[in-house]
Amino acid sequence: MTILESAADAIARPAVGFTRPQALAMRLWAPFMIMGFIIVVSSFVIGIINGMVAADYFEFSRVEREAAVAGSDLVEKKVFIESVSAWLPEFRFLGIGLILAGITLLFTTILGALRISGATVQQSLGVTIVLPRAPIIARVFPILLITGLALLLAALALGIVQALMTASYWDHSIALELNPAPRGSDLLSDLGTIEAMDRWLEPFKFVGTALILSAIGLSAASTVWVLRFQSRRLLDILSGRP
Repeated sequence: MTILESAADAIARPAVGFTRPQALAMRLWAPFMIMGFIIVVSSFVIGIINGMVAADYFEFSRVEREAAVAGSDLVEKKVFIESVSAWLPEFRFLGIGLILAGITLLFTTILGALRISGATVQQSLGVTIVLPRAPIIARVFPILLITGLALLLAALALGIVQALMTASYWDHSIALELNPAPRGSDLLSDLGTIEAMDRWLEPFKFVGTALILSAIGLSAASTVWVLRFQSRRLLDILSGRP
């Protein structure tokens, strides 16, 4: 059997396959990126629509806007503007997070391909197959990825809750109901909750995105680590240390 025939046989029947996480990553990286892209594009379109509604709303004078009563067209526009503004940023961040998660999963797929190709080369050369042990960073980045996505999903869920509260709050006349609301009223309580959520939802989005970016960095570092291992292994084989 020639070396070429041996190599072809090794490729046809590789010594190892993808691990379960790597096989899962291979199936999911493209759907994640597609879903993320759809969400980002949808956010762009919704943002344009919200901007158009805001342009129509602010064509009226401040007196007219504040005097509008609940159920009127002006109040409905205000409700739409404020409620969409409450959940749209979280929706957009989730889309970006899914795209970044897809990149992380793609690196995981590359790690699996390197594992298979390294074992296949060793098999074709007839030497003992030595596979690299997963470095610590390779075990950490999936945890960072899952945690980051969980934070972005939680931020979106809380953003939807905030949007519902925002819609309920602004569905009142500004001049007749909102401005005169006394201290301790339900309206001011809702406003306080909305404003508070506005401020502590920011860390959810940015920390979630930062964790996913960290997962990308660690997955890339894991790929470099595996490439270095395979280079050392090939040098060992060529120098007669199988």
